Amino acid sequence: MKKDISKLFNLLEQFKKNLNDIKLKEELSQVLDTFFAQKHKPIEDINKLNDVFSKIPDNQFVVDRLRLNIELKKEEKIEHYKKLFVDKYGSNLIDDKNYENLSNLIYFLGLLDESVAFELIVEIINILKFKSVNKEYIPFLEGYKLIIEEKYTQAIKEFDKATDIDNNFWYAFLYIAYTYFATKKYRIAISYFHKTLEFTEDIQKDFFVTIFLYLAESYSLIKDYKNTVKFLKKSLNIKTDIAHVNNLMGYSLYKLKMYNDALFYLDKSIELGKDGLYPYWNKIRVYKITGEFNKALEVIEILKTKTKSKKLLQNEIDSINKLKKKHKKRIEPSKVNLVLESEKIIEDEKEITFVPSPLNKKTSGIQLELEEILEDLLEIRLQKNKQTFGKYLKIYSKADDPSKYGRQFRTDTGRMDILTQNLEDNSYVIIELKRGKSDIEVVEQIQNYINWTINNLAKPGQAVKGIICIKEATNKLKTLVKSLPNIELFEYEFDFIKIA
Repeated sequence: MKKDISKLFNLLEQFKKNLNDIKLKEELSQVLDTFFAQKHKPIEDINKLNDVFSKIPDNQFVVDRLRLNIELKKEEKIEHYKKLFVDKYGSNLIDDKNYENLSNLIYFLGLLDESVAFELIVEIINILKFKSVNKEYIPFLEGYKLIIEEKYTQAIKEFDKATDIDNNFWYAFLYIAYTYFATKKYRIAISYFHKTLEFTEDIQKDFFVTIFLYLAESYSLIKDYKNTVKFLKKSLNIKTDIAHVNNLMGYSLYKLKMYNDALFYLDKSIELGKDGLYPYWNKIRVYKITGEFNKALEVIEILKTKTKSKKLLQNEIDSINKLKKKHKKRIEPSKVNLVLESEKIIEDEKEITFVPSPLNKKTSGIQLELEEILEDLLEIRLQKNKQTFGKYLKIYSKADDPSKYGRQFRTDTGRMDILTQNLEDNSYVIIELKRGKSDIEVVEQIQNYINWTINNLAKPGQAVKGIICIKEATNKLKTLVKSLPNIELFEYEFDFIKIA
């Protein structure tokens, strides 16, 4: 680390002589991020950095100065730089073009301790309420504040308010996608990442690599490896040395049975040395499935020098030796140059570049409402083609438009809980869970969704129906639904059965 510290101080000395060198400042910021990311920083390095900062004008590196004083626990300086942060980045939001300053603000907040970030964003929101600022910024910042509090459902509602004000607010769509990803709703996240990509001409190019990586990760988590490879390829075309990307590419190609290609990327991951032992284990997977057992054992010999998990390694050796006995005849890997062959599954699209602050908050301890749990269970059931509400339904999706996915489906009149199609008669069926709405409101809402679907999706003569699912229906709701032949009402219950 001494070498890096030396580089940091050299860069700071250069910057002191030329405070307007933007390229130098960007390089410095990256090195500072690396410094602060260390878990253990020698106190002498922190104090030396503080001394160097004291010789640079006060309005430079505000975020890093704040981080430094948090490390040093200097309360007076912390308060000073918190005020400077609010003045500097809060005022930049007024007359912000293309959300550039907003994205910088969110990135910088992501670098700070959560408690400090929360305090700062509250202060900025309060100031902006009395300033001439884009109206959509307030609900967006409220949404980000709720993310810090891990209140993800409420956060999405605030981001929705922002997009209702400005339907071209791509940065809010991006954070809706991040939030769904954080709550493991990957299919919905995918639809919103694709929605964000619709604004390609306006978005800062540096952000795209992050969207591609989140899309690749989301597709991987739903086991869609073809699309995983597609978006990993896009990110690698922009930046070749991102940690874990080459390893995930190798694993995805292994799942697609493109073994030579998989080995190419796994070797690259090992060469970069940024993803621990994972690429080694993935190479073992490839060699086992292609019958190259001796090569798998050679990788294990390398792992013996890198891990103390002797029992795990011995279990793998035993597994390989059993396979060797079963497979007397070696499976030849394809002779085709698969590194070139894999290009066939990548669509030729305009390549772009980008990196905002990813959602880096904790996702543990999420409190979901009962209806959200039910919604998750319904999605799983529908994906498995199980009969639901007495019908065989599939979640609506559009093959040529990944941004159209039927869960939390966005319309001009709101967001449908689940939009499905009946496999028997191809009718549309809208499933709505009553979430704190009055009986009249929930009926009006689903009727609005039915009308929207008739006008925007259904073909002439294609039926559109609705289902209201509720824990316990009132007599008033039952009476209302009985008068509407295109809407059905279902109650649900959760049971816990003691078995021991």
